[in-house]
Parts: sequence; structure tokens; C-alpha cells
Amino acid sequence: MSGYKKIQQKLKDLESKIASEKEPQQQVDLLNSLSRELFVYEVDRSIQYARDARKLATGIHYDRALLCH
Repeated sequence: MSGYKKIQQKLKDLESKIASEKEPQQQVDLLNSLSRELFVYEVDRSIQYARDARKLATGIHYDRALLCH
């Protein structure tokens, strides 16, 4: 399996975890993970995940995640 195919599978796994995760803080952490994993391959999509994470973190006052940006 090529490097890009591996990253695609990892992204699918992370997206699936986000969809099933009930805890907002965990969702923020997963969104940030997605953003970091995707940055090399798709910058625009990576930035959107980072924005989504920041918006959610701000809404739930998840200060630890906000310090990462």
C-alpha cells in the first residue's frame, strides 16, 4: 500500500471516529489530528478541519485545544 493510500485510510478512520464520537473535546482532538495528517496532501482541506476544530473548541471553552493554534 502506497503512502498516500495509507494516509487516505487513516483519514477515513479518523473521519469515522469523529462521526461516532459524542464528546466534543474528543471531536476537537480528532479534527486537529485530521488537519495535521492531511496538511502535506491537501492544505485547503487541512485548514478547514483546523478551523472546524477551533470553532468547536471555542464553543465548548476547550482551552487546551485553543493553545495549539
